[in-house]
Amino acid sequence: GLESAKNEALKAFGSDQVFLEKYLETSKHIEVQIFGDSDGKVHVLGERECSVQRRHQKIIEEALSPSLNEELRDAVYGYAKTLCANSDYKNAGTVEFLFAENNFYFLEVNTRLQVEHPVTEEVFGIDLVQAQIKTAFNEKISLSSKPKNSHSIECRIYAEDLKGFPSIGTIGTIDLNPLKSKDVRLELGFETGDTVSPFYDSMIAKLIFTAPDRNSCIHKALNHLKTTRVTGLQTNIPLLIEILDHKDFRSGVMNTKFFETHFSEGLKPLYTEQELMKLIKENKIKSSSSLFNKNWSV
Repeated sequence: GLESAKNEALKAFGSDQVFLEKYLETSKHIEVQIFGDSDGKVHVLGERECSVQRRHQKIIEEALSPSLNEELRDAVYGYAKTLCANSDYKNAGTVEFLFAENNFYFLEVNTRLQVEHPVTEEVFGIDLVQAQIKTAFNEKISLSSKPKNSHSIECRIYAEDLKGFPSIGTIGTIDLNPLKSKDVRLELGFETGDTVSPFYDSMIAKLIFTAPDRNSCIHKALNHLKTTRVTGLQTNIPLLIEILDHKDFRSGVMNTKFFETHFSEGLKPLYTEQELMKLIKENKIKSSSSLFNKNWSV
């Protein structure tokens, strides 16, 4: 394996140097949001739990992590701040870690905004995009490092079939906020009539829920997702409901193997897509979540 890696590295990069890293059989993916301002100060803006993944692609993210106590939180904040301060970092950035057995293992720094940055904005009451623009013009910024809201969860809405592959086609109806909730943040990338192609990322929207505590946030997300409606192609909304209602997620013990442990075979359909569309048209079913054989209760 080592020789194979060295040969591949030499051909691709002109160097056969190899780093050997500790293999973590079960771990959590936890990342710290930092911001380096124009005065050289590094702000630490909490952490995000990103352990619910499929093929290393995040599905649900939340702030703050249910896995950290104050001691662990202070430790990982210190690591992230020291790294970025010593690098004279200026911009929004994410310092990513794997967390196992009460130890943090450094992954990388993403020198940009992450897809999941809204949960940090909601919890801390800040605008990271505005802060980036002001910093680019060397203007002073004010960022609060104290949470204003207790918990926020982001659900990525993917156009996917039952096996997790992209669901290709033209969107018929897309209504991800049918109740017109003002306290739910919707970031929509597609609308009715748009075509989802196989050539790009299959994420079509993000739903962000914020509440005083984690249980209330999960409750709000479940209630909301069950009212959504998307026709013309399949989405992962039923899967999101299953995940949010899973005992391991509710208890906060999920790790990066959560998906392959509990959802490796996908979800079992109750109706064909044609039957489902007919039932929705006849108003016998209001949500595309009913494609799957389970009666969800919050």
